[in-house]
Formats: sequence, C-alpha cells, structure tokens
Amino acid sequence: MKNSAPVKRVTLLLDGKEQPAFDIELAYAEPDWWAFFDATPYRGKTIIVRVNKLVDWDNMSWGHAVSKDLVHWQELLVALYPDEHGTMFSGSAVVDWNSTAGFQTGKEPALVAMFTAARNPFTQDLAYSNDRGRTWTKYEKNPVLGHIAAENRDPKVVWFAPEKKWVMSLYLDHNDYAIFESHDLKQWTKLQDFTLPDDSECPNFFEMPLAGDTHNTRWVFFGANGVYVVGKFDGQKFTPETRP
Repeated sequence: MKNSAPVKRVTLLLDGKEQPAFDIELAYAEPDWWAFFDATPYRGKTIIVRVNKLVDWDNMSWGHAVSKDLVHWQELLVALYPDEHGTMFSGSAVVDWNSTAGFQTGKEPALVAMFTAARNPFTQDLAYSNDRGRTWTKYEKNPVLGHIAAENRDPKVVWFAPEKKWVMSLYLDHNDYAIFESHDLKQWTKLQDFTLPDDSECPNFFEMPLAGDTHNTRWVFFGANGVYVVGKFDGQKFTPETRP
C-alpha cells in the first residue's frame, strides 16, 4: 500500500471466476505499509490477481464473528466482499424460518442478509447462507431494490407476523426514510415515506410490548443519532403517537 496513491480495484480469480475484490491505494514501488488478506480458502490452489480501473471509494466489506454466549467471539473469514454492484454498506440479516425466499436447501432455515451495494447508483442486494452463516452466496438477480433517492442505504428487515410478510425500513436522504413490504425478500413495494427530524442513516423499526404486556404493543422507529418516535403500525402505515 502507498498512502495517497491512485486507488485501484484488485480482484482475485480462481478458475476464471471472480473472488473477493478490493479497492486499495496500490504501491508500485516501495510501500508505506502492508495490508493482509486471509488466503486460507485458496490453499493449494492457483489464483490470478488482476488490477484494473481506478475507483473512487475505499474497500468496504462485511466482517464476521460467531459466539455461543455473546461475550466471547471468534472472528471468521470476511462474509461479504465488494462486487460489480459496489462496496458493502450496512444492512441487516434475518432467519428465513418459512423459506419465503426459497433459498433453503437443507433442514435448517437459510440466513438472509440484505445490504446496500454502494456505487453509482446505490442499490439494495441480498445474500444467503445455508451453513449457519459460515459462507454466503449473493443472489444472482441482485439488486432486489433499485435506486430511489440520493445514496439510499441501510436496509433493516423485520418479520410482520399478522400478514406473514417482511417489512423494511430504509434511509433515503437528509431526514427522509421509507418503509417497504415484501413476501419473499426479493420483490419490494413501498408503503410510505417517513421523516425523522434531526436524524439520518441506519434506521431501525421494531415492535415492543408496553410494560411487558404482549397484547398491547407499539412500534418504535429510530435512526443513527438515536432520535425515535413511538406509534402504531397496522401493516400498511406507521402512525407516530409521540414527538421525536
């Protein structure tokens, strides 16, 4: 690596198939420092390293760690690398208990991640795992939600049991967000636009019982700055009952 060098896209190829790609300030002579890559999956194999076009954003991937007690963690190989759709911005993952997306291949339910592919334009993509999240496969028909506004990003997905569907909150621009619905995690329909004053990015939208009463619940919507509102959600519209 060479500080302030032109950023290059570096791709690994195994048997002609693209593997992880990286956007790095590549040194052509004496490097300023070295970046490390875990090549364990390629041990004993021959790979090709390809360097091509200039890019205008740093490498962004999804890291991966597992734990049996939420205290002690073991780091695993990177889960999601940048691809032709962009670098891997934030999102969320769910257990698809009912195989609504049709990704499940064995007895255990598939894990499905929805994330932002950040390029020009920003889109929302899917990846799935059938081995408890140890390896991930990106959906071949990505993106599942095209560009809407600005650098729309950070999809948060939850299950809405009364209508057996998925609900997603998504950041759009400034203080604007949107809520979507889907029955298969692949096709999404906008339910409403929503504004959260003085907040932006990384929305969260979920249901909570009031004082532990599971028969009396409310929904909470908040963004990255922690501004939140509490209200009712009937499956089609979120109606705040509190001020931010």
